[in-house]
Amino acid sequence: MDGRAVLTCGMNYGDEGKGSFVDWLAEGGAPVIMKYNGGAQASHTVASPSGTVHRFAQLGSGMFHPDCSTVLCENFTMDPFSLAVECEVFAEKLNLPAQRVLDRVTVHENCLTVTRLHRCINRVELEQLALQRSSVGTGVSTAAAVLAQHGIGLRAGELQTPILRERLMLLQEILEQRLSMGSFTYNPALVEELARVRGRNGLLHMLREYDTLFQTYRIRTVSSLEAFEGRHLVLEGSQGLLLDRKYGILPHTTQLDTTALWGKRAYPKARAVGIVKAFATRHGVGAFPTEDAELSARLDDPNQEIGRYNGRIRFGHFDAVLTRYAQRVNGVDELHVSCLDRLTGLPELKICVGYSFNGEPDEDFDRLFAWEPSKIGVIIREVLSLGSKADLYLSRCTPLYLSLRSWDEDISAAKSLCELPKNCRSYLDELERCTEIPVTAVSVGATRCKKLKR
Repeated sequence: MDGRAVLTCGMNYGDEGKGSFVDWLAEGGAPVIMKYNGGAQASHTVASPSGTVHRFAQLGSGMFHPDCSTVLCENFTMDPFSLAVECEVFAEKLNLPAQRVLDRVTVHENCLTVTRLHRCINRVELEQLALQRSSVGTGVSTAAAVLAQHGIGLRAGELQTPILRERLMLLQEILEQRLSMGSFTYNPALVEELARVRGRNGLLHMLREYDTLFQTYRIRTVSSLEAFEGRHLVLEGSQGLLLDRKYGILPHTTQLDTTALWGKRAYPKARAVGIVKAFATRHGVGAFPTEDAELSARLDDPNQEIGRYNGRIRFGHFDAVLTRYAQRVNGVDELHVSCLDRLTGLPELKICVGYSFNGEPDEDFDRLFAWEPSKIGVIIREVLSLGSKADLYLSRCTPLYLSLRSWDEDISAAKSLCELPKNCRSYLDELERCTEIPVTAVSVGATRCKKLKR
């Protein structure tokens, strides 16, 4: 549609630094940030040039630019109450009224929304399963699952209509069904929340909350996004390809679309940018072939909170095999690499270029991987698909690494690629070669002024 559009997407497990690059890409020309996939549970930490830090969950990550606006499209799952809170928090940082920030937000009327009941269903399920799921307990993924399984969803355009009461009653029934499936780990906060939402009084309480929300704030909804065509548009993806409901490493995935596919269909002329870290990270449980305990100890990230449901972030070496698989799905034009400065001073850098599989291939294995026999066993060169057994197979894989020399120089002050140490530039060359995707920008620090074109 518009050659000025830039589409960003995560190529790994999320937390790739998308928000920081969106902030950089949004410079100039009254940008519009369109949240086009994922949902309200994924936040992107961005530091402004002045040092103000905000975690953008539903506001676009370019909102530090005063003329920037946010669009939540129909493929995004929103939480209206969390949106209001985020606007309040962000407005306080900018010394503005919250409504001034919310006036810069447009929501498609078909945008799926999250309720308190979705959060309760989500958290009951997590507690019943002893927290062994890739969810942070916000109810965002549950809203998509309930829609898919029961055909019950609440759209942004229905929040101020009689449909709201009807949908909340149906969601109460689904919550009761979930509670009847067995006991759950005692969690005082969850017990208190359940007491608020169950029964007739719970329904009245929730309806009053919506009344208060819309008496306090105006949330603008539209039936079409045509008005934003021709603008300086940056499509901001949430989470990463490996957590996608269809293409991710099942079963520890979200129930949402985290691919670039919706954005590429809507804006076929957009420049597609895949975002990766210079190393790998993952939250929660699930296969993570390149995970390294020593690397986790060295690279621990203070911006990542340890929650009841998401656990501590895990660190590993860059996985070119899974990045090439993500490229099979997303088909990006180029890569931007974040957190390059975090690798300074490491004794050795590694890039995973294949796996050694501890087991015998079967029919499912043949469908998922391109492999070959060798003296050391089964060698996986490519991931072709990720089916229901992918997590099991990948958990039995040992990475095959390309080892490279690191650098000791502080690169955070570099203003161009030529100022980076030779070993640093060599690492970027190898990332490009191993992923078969051009690396066109890197990040050597948190703010937009620390992004270097390549």
